[in-house]
Amino acid sequence: MNRNEILEALLLKATGRTFAGGPIWDEIERAASNAPDDGEQWFTGQDDPIEKWEYRVDIARSYDEEFDSWNTDISLKEIKITDSKTQKTTYVQIEGATL
Repeated sequence: MNRNEILEALLLKATGRTFAGGPIWDEIERAASNAPDDGEQWFTGQDDPIEKWEYRVDIARSYDEEFDSWNTDISLKEIKITDSKTQKTTYVQIEGATL
């Protein structure tokens, strides 16, 4: 399984709903690349009248002298999905989760 399929399976198991993993990872990577600090932190993804998605990630940046570039490693720990109408919150544990 690739990371998209793993994320999709964990979200289905926790919510009973189907989501595409690719766009979620894109949102996480985009937000993490703009994060000012390394380390573990929460950031908000989708936030609209339907749902609010928040992600707990651990970000580690390192410089690769050989390629003269910075690398950003992102470890997704948890996803928090809040229904905007009911305020019901679902936590999806990623780190250490079992399929």
